[in-house]
Amino acid sequence: MKIISNTSGNHLAEIVRIARESDKLYIVSPFLMESFEMFFDAIDGSTVKEIALITILKDNDPDLLQKANSFRSFLSLCQERSLRCSLYIDNILHGKAYLGEKNGVLVQGILSSANFTHSGMNRNHEWGVLFDDEAMLRALLQEVLSACSLPLPEATIKDIVNCIDAYTRTHSVLPKPTIKLPVSSLLALRDTVKLEPSVGTGKTQFAGLILSRLLPDIQRAEY
Repeated sequence: MKIISNTSGNHLAEIVRIARESDKLYIVSPFLMESFEMFFDAIDGSTVKEIALITILKDNDPDLLQKANSFRSFLSLCQERSLRCSLYIDNILHGKAYLGEKNGVLVQGILSSANFTHSGMNRNHEWGVLFDDEAMLRALLQEVLSACSLPLPEATIKDIVNCIDAYTRTHSVLPKPTIKLPVSSLLALRDTVKLEPSVGTGKTQFAGLILSRLLPDIQRAEY
C-alpha cells in the first residue's frame, strides 16, 4: 500500500506509471479534463491497448458543456492512436478510481479524492491509496461496473456531443458570477493555531486521538 498525494508528488505520474504496466486502464471519475492530449502524450509508447472511462452525464447540468469536449477528445485520440475505448455512465458516481489490468489480471489501482481533471491530477490537495491486492481490485471493479450503464455505442457518444454542440450554438452560456469578497484575512492561519493534540479540547483533541491510533498503520505503509 502507498499513499498518493499532490503535495509530495502527483496523481498523474502514478496513473501514467500504472498505464505503462497495463494493457487496459479504467478511469472512474465524475469530472474530466476537457482535453486528454497531455495524458495520451504521457502514456505514448506504453503497453495500454484499451481505456474504459466511467463518468457522469446529467441532464441540465452545466458540466455537459465540458463533457462534449472531453468525449470528443477521448474518442478522437483513441482512434488516432489505435486504442480500443469504452464509455460508461453512472449519474450518481462520486468516487474516483484508476485501475490497471494486464492479461486479464488487475495489477494495481488507486482509490482517491482526485477527479481526472488537470487540477485534480496535479494541483489540488488530493490524497489516495495505491494498492495491488487483486481480489480487492476485482471486487472494486465489479461494484463500479454493476452500478453504471452498459458501454455506450460510438454512434451514441457522437450523438451526445452533437446535441451539446447544437445547444451551445443556439444558447448563450452565462458566465459564472464573479464577486470581490476577501475573507482570507479573517482566517486563523498556521502561525496562530496550535495543532498539537495535547493542546485544547474538542476537534483538535479528537483529531490527535485518531492520528495516534492510525499512526502504526501509517508508518507501516510505503511512502
